[in-house]
Amino acid sequence: MVLSFMYYTLLGMMTVALTPNIEIAMGLSFLIFIFWNVFSG
Repeated sequence: MVLSFMYYTLLGMMTVALTPNIEIAMGLSFLIFIFWNVFSG
């Protein structure tokens, strides 16, 4: 459970670091989480 929270946190930090502003990072994270939930079963 702790590793799941850490993975979500690190993924969010990575998207914020790779994108120029927070709005793009939020949109990218949203899409990643949608695809992640769809393809994880």
